[in-house]
Amino acid sequence: MRYLPLTDPDRDAMLRVIGAPSIDALHDDTPLPPELAFTPVVRRRRTNGMTAVRQRAFIRALAITGSVRDSLRAIGATKNSVYLLRDAPGGESFAAAWDVAPARGRGIV
Repeated sequence: MRYLPLTDPDRDAMLRVIGAPSIDALHDDTPLPPELAFTPVVRRRRTNGMTAVRQRAFIRALAITGSVRDSLRAIGATKNSVYLLRDAPGGESFAAAWDVAPARGRGIV
């Protein structure tokens, strides 16, 4: 079952689990470390879609947690959305960052 933390206590609990200081820290648009840098996958514009900022947030969360599931929860995305990005034409850079990120699990990015 997909879980999205909607209440403040749920969000706080999720942040404690993944080791992030805040939701904003996950969506921070500061550059990723060189080994995690990637070219975002260009997708059709959707208000709830995987924008470049959300793609970076996913990779940043993955580097913190080492867990795809926890990273998806942190950014409020579905498993299908990130796997589609990974396999999309032009997604090679995103896939490469994804492959490196879990090795940094629980690291501060």
